[in-house]
Amino acid sequence: MRGITTTIDQMAVSSDDIAAENHTLSQQFSTQAETLNATNTAMEQIAQRVRESAEHAASANSLARQTSTAAQQSEQVVSAVVDKMTEINHTVHRMGEMITMIESIAFQTNLLALNASVEAARAGNHGRGFSGVAEEVRTLAHRSASAAREIKGLIGDSLQRVEHGSTLATRAGTAMQHVVGHVGDVARLIEHISASSDAQSHDVDRFSRGMGEMDAMLERDVQHVKGVASASANLREKARTLREAMSISLVERDLN
Repeated sequence: MRGITTTIDQMAVSSDDIAAENHTLSQQFSTQAETLNATNTAMEQIAQRVRESAEHAASANSLARQTSTAAQQSEQVVSAVVDKMTEINHTVHRMGEMITMIESIAFQTNLLALNASVEAARAGNHGRGFSGVAEEVRTLAHRSASAAREIKGLIGDSLQRVEHGSTLATRAGTAMQHVVGHVGDVARLIEHISASSDAQSHDVDRFSRGMGEMDAMLERDVQHVKGVASASANLREKARTLREAMSISLVERDLN
């Protein structure tokens, strides 16, 4: 009987030790759960910030693409302007050549009229009427030459302006090509940032879900420890009851 009593006492002591260890373990789990919960909350906030950054990066990527498209369209417009200015330049040059030809014709006409006047003067009275016609032709030739020189001056001024405009348009086209290149580089960089932000958002979400699962597992462990603590307390109570019953039995035996 006393051996049984000793065993019961040892069982009670073991139950107390288990209860103490479970209490310590429960406190540690609770502390870990609080820390993990705080970490999980922080990760959720980080995940939200990362998602917002990914959305902003996606918006910036869309805007960069639109800007790149607009820059390319502007480059096409400038290129078309350069082509038109080149055509106008060629046309003005052609007009200058035609005016030069008109001047030459007017000069030759003037010489012919002068020769006709000389011949009319030699003809005397018979060439007097023809002399008047020749003089009118010379007058018209002078007017044509004068008008041609004036037009040639205007064309020369226009040609300078066209050449200046063509130079500016060419420079604008070159600058626009550089702009398109830089905008394309920025668009590709933003697209890379957008893709990285999106991948980072997925990684953070996955990590956040993992933290949530760890939190749930730790909570289950806490509940298991509490269950063991409850079982240990129940075992300790049964040991105490059994010890009291054994003590009563020993007293009754000694009295008999």
